[in-house]
Amino acid sequence: MDPLVDYDCLIFLKGLPKGFLVGDTHWGVGTFIDTSKKVLANIAAQDCHFESFLKGSPTGDVMAFISRTTEKERNDAIGTMLDRLDYVLDCYSTIADSPIKRSSVILVREAKSLDVQLLHVERGGFAKLHSKTPVENDQWKARNRQLFNQLLQYIDLRNGEEKGDELLTQDLFHALRMYRLGSESSSHGLEFLAKFSALECLVCGPQRDDRGRLLKSRLSNLLSDEDFYSESLVEKLWELRCLGSHQSRVSEHSLEDHHMPGGVAAIHVEQMFSCVLYFFLDNLKTVKNLDELWTKAGPFS
Repeated sequence: MDPLVDYDCLIFLKGLPKGFLVGDTHWGVGTFIDTSKKVLANIAAQDCHFESFLKGSPTGDVMAFISRTTEKERNDAIGTMLDRLDYVLDCYSTIADSPIKRSSVILVREAKSLDVQLLHVERGGFAKLHSKTPVENDQWKARNRQLFNQLLQYIDLRNGEEKGDELLTQDLFHALRMYRLGSESSSHGLEFLAKFSALECLVCGPQRDDRGRLLKSRLSNLLSDEDFYSESLVEKLWELRCLGSHQSRVSEHSLEDHHMPGGVAAIHVEQMFSCVLYFFLDNLKTVKNLDELWTKAGPFS
């Protein structure tokens, strides 16, 4: 029988919102102190992939995700780290200005050893930027702080430290994963469709019939006082969602033919999703099912 070994695994990240660090007993997100930044330069000097990853970014923008796990094999430890990283990035994607990039370089060592192995794991990604005015930036930062504080509950649920209704918890996990996949898409149409699907998951759950009516009704109960919200907007987004889901019309030209570019549609969904996610997390512990949760919907503030 192979002995169990403690492994430390580290992967580099770019695009994480600054000031929002999270961690647990066996993993964490961290920044680099000045002396450790030399490590980045040394790796870049040895590895062209990592040099490309760093290009155009100050080393202060690079963060690390570190995971310790006890496994029989090194590859099992890497797999555990990537699983943990996936659900942490699901969380961060809701407050990041652009998709978070991960390096193809992973550092691995046995916990009792000083020898570090440099390995490659290929994962893709795309970048998008949304410009904001100074006032909008301040509002965005305040929104991120509030939402991040609520998302800590999601981390606890993922770690098994808190419990909620199983179906609601699974809806939350699936919605955040879908939202993140939308953020990582290079297509505005697919980004919109994935993020709308995430919104629909938290609002309608598994209900199969009359989802459009239910979506509009519940969103109106929650968001009717918000400046960005209108029932006609939801009607338009629902129309685009149906075109994408049922007729595969997700190209930018297809969406523009219906008078709303995909990038604009995705931003509308982001605004609604942020409010719905906050509301969902705020009530998750006190309800037994999705219908009960939405009875608590009132003007969002």
